[in-house]
Amino acid sequence: MQDTARERGIALEIEELCSAKVACSPGVLTSLVSNLVDNAVKYIGDGPIKRVTVRATTERGMTRIEVRDTGPGVPRELWQTIFD
Repeated sequence: MQDTARERGIALEIEELCSAKVACSPGVLTSLVSNLVDNAVKYIGDGPIKRVTVRATTERGMTRIEVRDTGPGVPRELWQTIFD
């Protein structure tokens, strides 16, 4: 995704990645994170700052993976059905 992000003028940053175990196969985890990053890059919009940040942290035995971006976000009317 680095090449695609760079071509679109988007900074793709990988922050704090912890060592952790997750309850899925590596392929499923890769697919999940790839889809989130791909959507962030695809829908970031035309704002003055274009940045996608990926981070993984562990706290109290739980791993949290975040993909954040500076895009406009999901419209409020889609919140209830976005994962259908």
